Amino acid sequence: MASYRPGMDSGAAVNGTDTATLRKDAAARKLTETTARCAAALAAAEENVLRAEVALATAEKRLRRSQDMRNRFLERRQQIREGAGRV
Repeated sequence: MASYRPGMDSGAAVNGTDTATLRKDAAARKLTETTARCAAALAAAEENVLRAEVALATAEKRLRRSQDMRNRFLERRQQIREGAGRV
């Protein structure tokens, strides 16, 4: 690689304004990417909440049905015991 000599064209000069613009552009890109990741994470979390709510509703329904079945069983057992005692 040749050493720099006066008069050589070393490409476009980068001044302070260009550097500041590049930094702002990089920061804006990073912020956009971070915002997109956060939005995706929030959407996924909302989907998880909806699935959990559906699972909870299903579990509550099954619990109520199970409790109803238990109560009917206990009532029927009591009726059978009462009937057996009359004999």
